[in-house]
Amino acid sequence: MSVVKQFNDFIFFIILGIIISCIFDIFRTLRKVQKKNSIYVVMIQDIIFFIIITVLTAIYMVNVID
Repeated sequence: MSVVKQFNDFIFFIILGIIISCIFDIFRTLRKVQKKNSIYVVMIQDIIFFIIITVLTAIYMVNVID
């Protein structure tokens, strides 16, 4: 594996981290806006966040492992 390919993969995953942090901030903001969240709403939000992050990471991994 060349250094250029490794550098591109590194940048690719930095971008993934930025995207994940933006999605996390969106979910955190939604929790702050809705002040009276029940435990079930929080659990559903966590599950949705987990599914989104899992799908994004899987797509990135498939694209990186050419």
